[in-house]
Amino acid sequence: MLTITKTALVSKLNQLQLLKLEEERKANEEKNKKIN
Repeated sequence: MLTITKTALVSKLNQLQLLKLEEERKANEEKNKKIN
C-alpha cells in the first residue's frame, strides 16, 4: 500500500517538474523573440 502511494507521489512530482520546465522553455522562447 505504501509503495503505491510513494510511486504516485513521485510521478506527481515528475509531472510538476515537467510542467515547470515547459513553462520556463516557453518563457525563454518569448524572451528570444523579443531579442531577435
